[in-house]
Amino acid sequence: MRAPRSLRFSWLDFKVGVRMLARYPGLTLVSTAAIAVAIALGTLYFEALDKWMHPRLPIADVRGRVTPNATLLQAQFLVLLQ
Repeated sequence: MRAPRSLRFSWLDFKVGVRMLARYPGLTLVSTAAIAVAIALGTLYFEALDKWMHPRLPIADVRGRVTPNATLLQAQFLVLLQ
């Protein structure tokens, strides 16, 4: 079974790309570092945005303050059974 024509061109592009990376190791290191920094900055940005959009509640002990309502849960369960 032969690969589709687009995959054959992709394989050739991959081989040429690897050759270019091996031919210019300094450029490879700089571009790899630039991509790593860009990913880290993007992650930091979205993490800060998430903390700003969804702040945590200032409650020390959540387990002592939040309790399930057993009667409501039982009522919902009975409705589901009917």
